[in-house]
Amino acid sequence: MTINEGLADDRESSRASAAVSAAVKVSGIDRADVDERTEPEFAFALWWNTTIQWVMNGTTGTLLVLNQETQDSLRLGPGGRGLVRWYLPWCNTYDEVASKSITFRALAPGQTGMGVRLFSIFQDYRSETAMWLPSGVTDFAMRAPIEVVASSGNFLPSAVVINLRPTVLPTGQIVPVADNVVPRI
Repeated sequence: MTINEGLADDRESSRASAAVSAAVKVSGIDRADVDERTEPEFAFALWWNTTIQWVMNGTTGTLLVLNQETQDSLRLGPGGRGLVRWYLPWCNTYDEVASKSITFRALAPGQTGMGVRLFSIFQDYRSETAMWLPSGVTDFAMRAPIEVVASSGNFLPSAVVINLRPTVLPTGQIVPVADNVVPRI
């Protein structure tokens, strides 16, 4: 590892810690087990785009997921999953995140309406990786790479196809994690 690679890793880890600190907590929503087995079909992907194949709900609340670019949406009950085959929107500024990203909202058990906005996910122009930004954070510099396991420091590499799973940390904060289904070659 070169000094520059070490500095990049430190910046990535620091950014991830800042994003997790700002992550949303929703009263009444805890971690839930989800059946992560997926059929062996893969979403169509182009080498420069990251595609979400499955969205899985790792919480005890209901998730509302909106793809702002296509206006497609998905509603998932606790432990549920849905095949979406969505490209992550490319973003380079907070304004693009606010208007193009895929947003996640949570409804606590028994809650109605739109719920609480949790975070936005997108593909970062600069690093070509899947990133997220907590709700209420307008500083684009606070974006963080999505981890493979929450709070592990093991970040999702540039990918072609991922499975995304919001999860609840022991602190109660809800963050995205993802599995790399088809790596970029």
